[in-house]
Amino acid sequence: TYSARGHVVSVHHELEDGAETSGGASHRPSAVEVTTAAFRSGALAAVRNWSEDSNGRLEARAFDLAGPVAPDALPGLLRGLGLAGVEGVGDRSTTRLSHVTADRAWRCLFAAASSGGAYGSGHHGAYGRLHAWRSIAALTGGETETSPARTERRVRAWTWFDFAGATDWFDKIAWDLGLVALAPDARRLTVLAATDTD
Repeated sequence: TYSARGHVVSVHHELEDGAETSGGASHRPSAVEVTTAAFRSGALAAVRNWSEDSNGRLEARAFDLAGPVAPDALPGLLRGLGLAGVEGVGDRSTTRLSHVTADRAWRCLFAAASSGGAYGSGHHGAYGRLHAWRSIAALTGGETETSPARTERRVRAWTWFDFAGATDWFDKIAWDLGLVALAPDARRLTVLAATDTD
């Protein structure tokens, strides 16, 4: 597939290991789901063809938190939100939630959009970038009409975590994507999970 600048990259959506958290004693604020149809449509843009053209399962949800959440409290908070894709994250028997850079989150979305899932050819270079752009804009509460520079500043201000393949929900073959995005004030959380199999 192609990177955001047109170079060939891996299609397996592997993210580098980052700082990991398995859940601690930090306060876990209450959460209210604020997922809208517009958010879900935008967030799923990079992986929609995994289900339309293949056997993929997708999940995209957004939550407002009553107070800021510390990174070590995220696994426990996520387990309490009823998310299929993150059930069990942070348990000793599962892969931990890993901090990743905004660049890595973008590359993961772009690889997913450009190469597609187990079946189907994906959106390739230009349209792959467009669909990844729509996903990352939605995950950070922005609009796709916003200028690239403004969107990039917002995306870099958010904190990103990876949980691809961390639970039994994932098929764990080659097409797993799991991202958690935390707003700068740590009071809004968005989640995108996708998995596919041949």
